[in-house]
Amino acid sequence: MSLGLDARHLDTAVPVHIGVGASLEIAQVGSSLARLFPQFEVGARLDALLEVQTPHIPLEPARLRTAQSSLFVFEDRTSGIKLRGQILYSDADSIFWFLGSPWALRADELAEHGICASDYAAHDATLEHLFVQRTQEATLADAQRVLEDVQEASL
Repeated sequence: MSLGLDARHLDTAVPVHIGVGASLEIAQVGSSLARLFPQFEVGARLDALLEVQTPHIPLEPARLRTAQSSLFVFEDRTSGIKLRGQILYSDADSIFWFLGSPWALRADELAEHGICASDYAAHDATLEHLFVQRTQEATLADAQRVLEDVQEASL
């Protein structure tokens, strides 16, 4: 019995994914990455497109295999967009799979880069965290304005 996801189901589950062979040439690109990064084409070399931010290792197959349990953060060399996720190696097809999502620290970064909700997997909580952060910032700004109004009124 062979288990696995076909390309369509993998793309539905993780729209930000890249499959690369041992030569680091792209074999498959998720729909979100294809939209955000038109240069991510089958046959393009991953090391020419992305720089590894974390872990601090060179983008080499042997190092990728040993770092499979690590959190990976890549930065696109052209746009500066960061991708956060994990690399897994598939012995069945000799492919390294990066499974991840766009990484942003502020909600306004998403719009700046044209990142939308469909670029995140349904199970990814990043958007909810960014929404909570934005709500907290707005609440704090409101509280600051109320404090200033009270201070002015007491003068």
